[in-house]
Amino acid sequence: MLNEQLYNALVKAFGKVEIANEGVHATIEIDQSGTGGWRISNQGEGGEEYRVNCPFCHDHKGHLYISHMSYAAPIVRGTQLQVGGLLAHCFRRECLKDSNNRDILAGKIGMAMSGEGAAPTVDMSAPDEIDLQLNLSNELTLEGLRTWVPDWQPIDSNTDPDIMEYLSNRDITEDIVEWLNIGWGPIKSMRTGTYLNNGHPWVLFPVLRNGKLAGVQARCPDKFLKEDGIKYYFHPACRKKTIVFNLDIASQIGIGVLCEGIFDVAHIGKAGVCVFGHTPSITQKRLLASNMQGIIWLPDTDISATLNPIDIAMKQCAEWNSSGVFSKGAHVVPLPAKDAGSMSRIDVWQTVLNQVSSEMRDYLMEKVVPRL
Repeated sequence: MLNEQLYNALVKAFGKVEIANEGVHATIEIDQSGTGGWRISNQGEGGEEYRVNCPFCHDHKGHLYISHMSYAAPIVRGTQLQVGGLLAHCFRRECLKDSNNRDILAGKIGMAMSGEGAAPTVDMSAPDEIDLQLNLSNELTLEGLRTWVPDWQPIDSNTDPDIMEYLSNRDITEDIVEWLNIGWGPIKSMRTGTYLNNGHPWVLFPVLRNGKLAGVQARCPDKFLKEDGIKYYFHPACRKKTIVFNLDIASQIGIGVLCEGIFDVAHIGKAGVCVFGHTPSITQKRLLASNMQGIIWLPDTDISATLNPIDIAMKQCAEWNSSGVFSKGAHVVPLPAKDAGSMSRIDVWQTVLNQVSSEMRDYLMEKVVPRL
């Protein structure tokens, strides 16, 4: 945990607090004026966040995210910078756009932190230093994977039946397991040393960058999830916003089919790439632009009052096309289901082929579909 003082204050103020992106430092930009000012960069990681129920929209699922950098003073190369303010966002109703709500929340947290002494500091250790301290391997071997998840097991005849049932229900075939190097096993919290979700097994996905192991994402099968359980896990040393999943393989095909998650990629095939969210970071956009001739974006269709992934995709693709970033263009294809992971590969590609231009359809049929 990166800001225990803030975490404890939130427990005092809200009771239940969950940790997202545990151990991941936010990427900050320092004010060059020499005043000690700083801000969280939109080019890197948002970092560790603390999830609580939003007090303004009757939230019960922890949609209010509070950055570990809230009310903290970063230490960069031995120099302590200014204490920051409240860095928070309600992903259910965007409640903190209301300045009155923001003031109320700041007061609530301030009261909980009163009497705790000086503002917390966060040592912004470089990622390479953190990885060195954790003694992580970048080799895609069983030994290398176990430096990230010590209980990693390959998918084979000895795999837990519940894991095999979950993979089968998600239409994950042996070919997909081999392609994505999927494993399984329980996961320990790096903070407490205890097993997450009562030690139940997870589906484990290695995350590669330039052929090297750069992280691990995991999914807990639904049957093991309780109300306060963790569905997804990212290893704290994985800088997910600097990685495009499956980019190494998709770049050989030249057309990237962009989606949000790994199960979506599995259902798309080897042209699939994901950015672990609705919006690619600046780094991820740069990686896509330098490795792809074209993009087909399959946004989630789960639209809410505050989030429209299709609009996000349309605006970004329009920007790419106006700048001529991709020689084959950037295309948005809304699906008839929530996401690609909810469809068969055949249905995904039939939808794509029905919506793109005839020129792109011919190219996909000749150059992409046979290589999936």
